[in-house]
Amino acid sequence: MLLRLTKISGLILASILFFPISCSTSIVATTHIIAQLDARDISEGDEPFPQAFNVLVYVPSSPLMVVPLSELDRFKVDKSEFKFLLPNKEGELSEGQWIEYKYTVDQLAPYQQLINVWFQDDDVSYLSRYIAEEGTITPLYAERLVPGYMFGAIPFALAFAFLIKGGGGFLVRRNASAHKKKKASHAGTEVIIGVALLLIAIVNSNQVVI
Repeated sequence: MLLRLTKISGLILASILFFPISCSTSIVATTHIIAQLDARDISEGDEPFPQAFNVLVYVPSSPLMVVPLSELDRFKVDKSEFKFLLPNKEGELSEGQWIEYKYTVDQLAPYQQLINVWFQDDDVSYLSRYIAEEGTITPLYAERLVPGYMFGAIPFALAFAFLIKGGGGFLVRRNASAHKKKKASHAGTEVIIGVALLLIAIVNSNQVVI
């Protein structure tokens, strides 16, 4: 059973048809790994991505506004009445056909919230995480997924896909070798049985002659 499972696994992994699947899956996985490696832990002193950290602002009698962190100081000067505390625990905003914002709110204290804002358009996505209070925000974490990460992931993904294909080939060769050894073992057993039967026949024939 184990030998058969190994054979099937090796044939699948070594298959030319499986190579594009392993390659594309590796690209997706590696892209997210690169995104994690490039994430900014702002609470530990990292700088946020320029123009890519988004803050939600609540203005009474108006829809929620999205303000980049780099423009927040100017926004405070221009607007006299606003709040960084949000009234809902989650929600969505959209700008045009392709741009979308999603957010979640965790209430940490009566006047303190942990807010996650996801920005998504046709090409890129950003995550902005910060603590909001009545009139201030404290950036904590930023992460992005951009096309450049995918191009950077291609060499690693190809290497991983070839490694999987090579591993499948190894399993196929190992299975073939085990199969040959099994055949040889069977042949040896048959020879031994044949010799034993021949000896028994010889002994019986001698007894009959006596």
